[in-house]
Amino acid sequence: MMAVPEAMMENRRSSLPVFSRNRQAGDRTELALLAIAFLVLASVFALLFSVTTGASDASILDVVRNMAGNETALKRPSEPDLTGAAMAALCGAGVANTDTTIVKAKAYLVGLLESATGAFGSEFGANTDSSSWAVQGLNACGINPQGTEFTTGAGKTPIDFLISQQLASGAFRYGTSGTVANQYSSQDAVRALAGAGFTAAPPTPKAGEKWAAATSFATGASESDPLALVIEYGGTLKVCSVSVAPEATTTTLATVLETAMTGSTPSGCVSGLQPTTGTGAITQVNGYPEPKVAAWNVSIDGATAVQAKRSTAIHVGDTIYLKFE
Repeated sequence: MMAVPEAMMENRRSSLPVFSRNRQAGDRTELALLAIAFLVLASVFALLFSVTTGASDASILDVVRNMAGNETALKRPSEPDLTGAAMAALCGAGVANTDTTIVKAKAYLVGLLESATGAFGSEFGANTDSSSWAVQGLNACGINPQGTEFTTGAGKTPIDFLISQQLASGAFRYGTSGTVANQYSSQDAVRALAGAGFTAAPPTPKAGEKWAAATSFATGASESDPLALVIEYGGTLKVCSVSVAPEATTTTLATVLETAMTGSTPSGCVSGLQPTTGTGAITQVNGYPEPKVAAWNVSIDGATAVQAKRSTAIHVGDTIYLKFE
């Protein structure tokens, strides 16, 4: 489990009392900043997740790119923690370490180095978590945290600081004094010192079934995929699951409805369909309406409804909402 550094959480918590004491009409600055900060953090980890799963989202990438190392973005001091996470997300998404955004973020971290220890300075003081997250960002971008830029005049690097934070037990402390072991600080430090970033490829099971993302229907005759089907007409609402085996990468609305006539969960979802051939507009489902009218619309995955036709394309994973209007 990835833990948000204690300094960051303390920073967020400290904003709440300020807002409460100044709860005057129109004074929402602190609450707004708090909300934006969490949105940015969520965007960073959404991008880290999407990169790990191979489904990187360009819109999230833009948000993170605009926030990395940008003190003016939130109108408050930037932090080494989130800057490191943003760097890792961006580089993981394919942004080069020569990109202006990464170069600026790196320069920001260089400016935080504390000469005597090699720690990255933080609003709440030097600590293991903040420096670890910053180092992980550098690792992910292929930037050496022990390179010339990250070596202080006293010869110290962020790696030196992290090593100095380890206790005799092997665990790491959070702050720069005391002997209390911190689980989150320990896991952050180990990843940073090992040269790792924020994500890792999931292990491959030695045996048993494995989940795999599907972008098209299975094409084997004996392979089927379930679809969610919702039908609404004349005050009647039917919701069911229909398993189709189109033996092709896509299928049609007519195939789904005809399959539902032979079996669905629960049963009885579809009892009739008109017309029974061709590719044109659907005029009747389950005997409704009478006389037949081409006034059925279909929405796929919540998209804008369009006229329902027998030929309407259906893809794996689609949620089909068929409605008479």
